[in-house]
Amino acid sequence: MPFCSHCGKELNEDAAFCPGCGQRLMGFTPEERQKYIDELKASIEEEKTLEQQQEKEIRQEQAEQWSKKYSKVIIAAVIGIIILAAVLPSWLSSGGSSEPESSTLPPEYSIPSTPSNETKTAPPLIANWEVVDLDYKIVEKNETWWKFSWQATLRNNTSSLVKFFITANFLDWNGFIIDYDLTGPIQFAPKEQKTVRGFALIDASLAPEVNEIEATIQAYIE
Repeated sequence: MPFCSHCGKELNEDAAFCPGCGQRLMGFTPEERQKYIDELKASIEEEKTLEQQQEKEIRQEQAEQWSKKYSKVIIAAVIGIIILAAVLPSWLSSGGSSEPESSTLPPEYSIPSTPSNETKTAPPLIANWEVVDLDYKIVEKNETWWKFSWQATLRNNTSSLVKFFITANFLDWNGFIIDYDLTGPIQFAPKEQKTVRGFALIDASLAPEVNEIEATIQAYIE
């Protein structure tokens, strides 16, 4: 069935005018009209083929993106399995405990390995000390953090040279630690009294909850 050369609407074989756009049709010979119709059909088919090709390329690109994404997930999973396989035997052989061995000594007093048979002992902890005074105040604050300054006055009541490690704990109203500041080692002479100072930057969202300060002290004979 022929088509209108102006709008492409289907025509009856004996139509003089296009029922779609009113274009006069009698000016073409049957051969010319058929040639134009064939060209129009070919153009329409070409457009359809181009659209299908574009749609196919889009789908292929999406498939490649999904493939890359899942490949990364699979690689990460494989790496995790390899790490787990390497760590699990030693973890099981140690009794399944994930906690490291505890030590009451600060890093400074770690005993290094030595090829000799000489036995080294860590300096003993002492309890003969006194916290004379402990206080804190807010010295600066902004939208990100508040700066808390603290000071502790300690007294060494022994007759030996002592090193102190002081941890200032900032507590909320329920006694939970919000943040802390560690200072040390600080050397005290026998019977010496000294004031130690430090500061902590506490997140602005938590800082208003600070209600009090406490000090945790570790003292070692030098």
